[in-house]
Amino acid sequence: MISTNKYAVVFWKNLSRDSVSVMTFDDEQEMVSFAEAQKYSGYTTLVGEIIHVNRNGEKTFKLRKYGAYPYLKYWFKFFSLFLISLIIFLILYWK
Repeated sequence: MISTNKYAVVFWKNLSRDSVSVMTFDDEQEMVSFAEAQKYSGYTTLVGEIIHVNRNGEKTFKLRKYGAYPYLKYWFKFFSLFLISLIIFLILYWK
């Protein structure tokens, strides 16, 4: 398949399937800055490169790893820090 050098960002808020939006970009840097802005605004984002468009207008994407749910990453970070501090506390308390 030939690359079309077009990029797409699919984004929605609060896991709602009713309000899904798609933005297409020709420039990769504009796409990256838009995806990061949407991700930090609390939107769920999927980023992909359009690799094929068939005769019916259906597009095929190659997805990139931007993380669909950024707020889960923050919860895991706090949870892991809590577990590490708990383990350190238990080790110090035990001795």
